[in-house]
Amino acid sequence: MTAATQHTKGLGVGGLNPVTRLFMVFIFTLPLFFTVDWVSATVAIAIELIAIPILQVPVRMVVRRSIPLLIAAGLGAIPMMLYGQADGHTYASFLTAQITDNSLQLAAGIFVRVLAVGLPVVVVSHGVDPTDVGRALAQVLHLPARFVLGTVAALQMLTALREDLHAMHQSRRSRGLIDQRGFGHRFRNAITLAFGLLVQSLRRASTLSVAMEARGFSYAHRRTWAKPSTLRAVDVVALAITTVLAAVPIIVSVATGSFRLFGVFG
Repeated sequence: MTAATQHTKGLGVGGLNPVTRLFMVFIFTLPLFFTVDWVSATVAIAIELIAIPILQVPVRMVVRRSIPLLIAAGLGAIPMMLYGQADGHTYASFLTAQITDNSLQLAAGIFVRVLAVGLPVVVVSHGVDPTDVGRALAQVLHLPARFVLGTVAALQMLTALREDLHAMHQSRRSRGLIDQRGFGHRFRNAITLAFGLLVQSLRRASTLSVAMEARGFSYAHRRTWAKPSTLRAVDVVALAITTVLAAVPIIVSVATGSFRLFGVFG
């Protein structure tokens, strides 16, 4: 890797320590857990969108990985829209469900808040390597080695599971076992793939367990690490900037009179 490439990597999210990424998400999203207004969450999303090109994260990747987040945000907003505290004009009502001005505002706040909390995870997790995560957890946070090694193994298994799922799907498709006619056939195909993936994951877990036991991962007391993991100046700067930016959504919300503390719906 050339010096220019290393310099470019250091400017983006890939040049930050995994622990720094973890604390960036925690610091920025923590204030959002104590408010329910849509203004603070919208400002937070705007800051996150501006940070995407600054951190050199591919926009296409963020859009693709945000699709489940959008679905989760919608599912979280629906109960609040139907059963949030009724106040203001009533647009519709059915049994205990009421759609009012206040419930719609709360639903909008929950929708954008889920996006505001989940989007930083999508952004900072770009290009993270499980091995680097393990080194950082053990050397920077000094967590127990057995916990760290288990976490690294689990993260690496996720990639293997995705590859297994793709291989199983291609294999079944080449043999004509996948039928896409109707919802029932698709549901049955999904069930069979899920069961096969479960069996394959259990086999992989058993093999991995035996391999780690044979290499002494379970009883070694003093461990060494192939590469060091430390916090650099860029990590300190990133945490300082994140701390300042975390206060901006709350300040804007208070200044506009939209601030609503969690649990206070009146």
